[in-house]
This record gives sequence, structure tokens and C-alpha cells, in this order.
Amino acid sequence: MATMTAQMLIGAGHPNHDGIGPSHYLYLSENSRPAWLLVEQNVFTNNKKREAKIVWIPTVEDMLEDAFLMIGLHVVKDQGMVELIKTFNKAALSDRLEMYDNLEEA
Repeated sequence: MATMTAQMLIGAGHPNHDGIGPSHYLYLSENSRPAWLLVEQNVFTNNKKREAKIVWIPTVEDMLEDAFLMIGLHVVKDQGMVELIKTFNKAALSDRLEMYDNLEEA
């Protein structure tokens, strides 16, 4: 079974209270090779359907930066980032990505 070594909550701050209302969870698994798993789910909603997860195999050197790129593309959906990543490889917008194999240096 995979073990998780890190977790990020992604969402918006609550307007009246401290804390965050998470819309997504990002988990880091570091077993035989590292993997970021992005899951769209909010624990405070009644919607119990299982969402598909997005899995990226990050670079070891820039693992955190890869996570922020993943958030920018799949959560924030920043159009500038989307257009830029398409110049490297259109597979970067898929649900599964290996950073070493799927992206080419510019």
C-alpha cells in the first residue's frame, strides 16, 4: 500500500473564519518513485461521488515547483500557463504525466 509523505489543501479562505475551504487535495507519495495525486473534492459538500484523480510523476529536483505547476494547470486553469505548457507537450494537460518523459526542454 502506498504511503503519503505530504498533503496540500487547495481552496479559498473562509470569509468569516480562519482557515481554508478545500476544493482539492494534493498528496505526495514517495515509494519506488514520487507521485503527486490531485483529487477534486470538498469534504464539506454533500456530493459523495468519486472524482477522477490526476497523477504526475514529478522531477526529483523540482518536486514542489511541479506541484505548483499542476495546481496552476488543473485547479486555477490559468490560460497563460495552459498555452505555455502546450508549447512543450500537449500531454501535459492529461490526467497522467511523467515530467521526465513527457516534457521537452525549450
